[in-house]
Amino acid sequence: MIGSSFASAQTTIGASDIPAIIMRVADFLKTIVFSLAVVFGLIAAFYYITAKPENIKKAHQHLLFAAVAIVVSIFAYGIEAFISSFISPATPSP
Repeated sequence: MIGSSFASAQTTIGASDIPAIIMRVADFLKTIVFSLAVVFGLIAAFYYITAKPENIKKAHQHLLFAAVAIVVSIFAYGIEAFISSFISPATPSP
């Protein structure tokens, strides 16, 4: 009986749902990129704590990766707003 209620609930995706789907996917990807930036920052902190010369170089690389991930995420917010202004339906002016 559980499967029958799931099977009877059919959903259709219309053209007006596409911008919402794109925005949900973009939000998910931004969350992943920010999470990766935090992970790279923590790895860099661990390498700094060990204070070996080769680990210091790795720490610098990981901090660079974290900074790039944060910059990409910030640009993604701007690109999302730019693209959504084109694909979202226009509201008529009063």
